[in-house]
Amino acid sequence: MRCALASHFEPTGQKGRFTALVARIDNDREGEGNKIADVINKKYGLHAIRSCMQVTTNLGDQSSADSIFSAQKAGLIISGKVTGERTTELQIKIPRHPSETVVLASNSFSEFLAVRLQRYLIRALANSYWEAFVQDDPKILAAGADEIDRFISLVDWSTETPNGPDEEIQLLRDKIFLEATAGQRMLDAALGPKDGSRAMRAVSHFERATAIRNGAGDYKEIISENWKNAYHRALLLDAQLNKTKRSAQLAVSIYSKEYQDAVAEKSTSDDTLRKKSDNAAAAAWSLYSITKDQDSLKSARRLACESLLRWRRWQDYVEEWERTPDPLAKKGLQQGTILRAPPAENSEAYKIFLALQKDPAFVLKSGSRIKQIKDCETF
Repeated sequence: MRCALASHFEPTGQKGRFTALVARIDNDREGEGNKIADVINKKYGLHAIRSCMQVTTNLGDQSSADSIFSAQKAGLIISGKVTGERTTELQIKIPRHPSETVVLASNSFSEFLAVRLQRYLIRALANSYWEAFVQDDPKILAAGADEIDRFISLVDWSTETPNGPDEEIQLLRDKIFLEATAGQRMLDAALGPKDGSRAMRAVSHFERATAIRNGAGDYKEIISENWKNAYHRALLLDAQLNKTKRSAQLAVSIYSKEYQDAVAEKSTSDDTLRKKSDNAAAAAWSLYSITKDQDSLKSARRLACESLLRWRRWQDYVEEWERTPDPLAKKGLQQGTILRAPPAENSEAYKIFLALQKDPAFVLKSGSRIKQIKDCETF
């Protein structure tokens, strides 16, 4: 009864931060649960909370692992029991992964704290890459980014010795997604306040994730590269904020190819092409701002023109649907299945026009002489 009551007043995980929950360990007379939490807190700089809550296996139960993950905002749960033979049996649970049982003799608990616990923290943090994370508070974003950045610097990879191909693949995945998670969090923290230092660190983490995957040999193709778009965004932000020439060159190459490939597909919508041409224009403009290269200026000007022209086409498409008496069209506009064009002023192309001291209305207004994509070649 005391534990059930106390669980209602126990602290939950901190928003935007990683939290490990060390739950009840039955017959824990040596304070093993406290020792686990202390190592997580002090050695790895992560947030660990203790709970006398007993984790159950009943689905839907408030004490089940899935319920606790949600209620306590935890990314790792450790619970268990100590048997009469002085053996500790730990249950380790990571969201969306099967529970794992670790049986420790009394003389191997110290080895678990020194070596094996790290493995589960790595896996849990790497798993957090797949979590949808939306947070607007710059301080919280920065704290979460610094936390995982610091953890990576503290990891002793020499203790991670895989036993067989399955463990080797798992270790590669964990290394890759740990770096990708750090990159994503750094990018999130950099975007709002336009933090150049964090943008640079995001690029570094994404580059390490990419390098590990590229060096994975036969395993490369079975490890997804889901951080690719975020990496490209980090390159562009690094180029814009820090004037990093290499990042600008990579961004130009990547975004230009993406746009060209989308155009070649023929069936790509004007809205998608608008976004891709806008990214390509921003990359070319960032390179021009660093190198003052006239070819980059010409590309930025042409791509910005194409982006605004595609915006106008998308706007014309929506306005045509608005004029139709078709009730399904009206419903589609109301429900967002027919997407309205976003404000042109928010686009990179619009900002490039202003920087060039050109009026964006030259392309955006109806009746403009810029009617076809080829007209942007001579703009």
